[in-house]
Amino acid sequence: MPKVSIKGADRLAGDFQALERAERGPTLRKGSRAGAKVAQQAIRAKAPKRLGKMARGIVLGSQRSQSPSQQVTTTVTLSKRSYPYEGQTKSAAMVGRMVELGTQNMAAEPFFRPGFDGAEDAIAAATEAAIAEAVDNVLMGAR
Repeated sequence: MPKVSIKGADRLAGDFQALERAERGPTLRKGSRAGAKVAQQAIRAKAPKRLGKMARGIVLGSQRSQSPSQQVTTTVTLSKRSYPYEGQTKSAAMVGRMVELGTQNMAAEPFFRPGFDGAEDAIAAATEAAIAEAVDNVLMGAR
């Protein structure tokens, strides 16, 4: 029976262990956040300017699962901070919902979904680039 030996098998095993650790930790967070930042910028660009602080109210949020699979979610949402709006104090989330969906007295001016839809390719590219960079950093650090 032929005999096969692999040179550098220890180093390869170390790389695989480093990748496993990276997959569970900051690598997913970095990728998720990079994509969300691109989405945030695209949505802010589409936000109605006449409302003043609406674009500043578009913020990022993060969640991590406690399961071993380590699922990371980064959301782009409207802030619950209150701003003066038409003589009253209302949250950006409340005003944004009225603008996005409309009311019985105001036509809808969608900005959230069109902003996201227009940036889908850029979001995917930013996410992939951030994950690739983080994986490269992990592998370079493992050697």
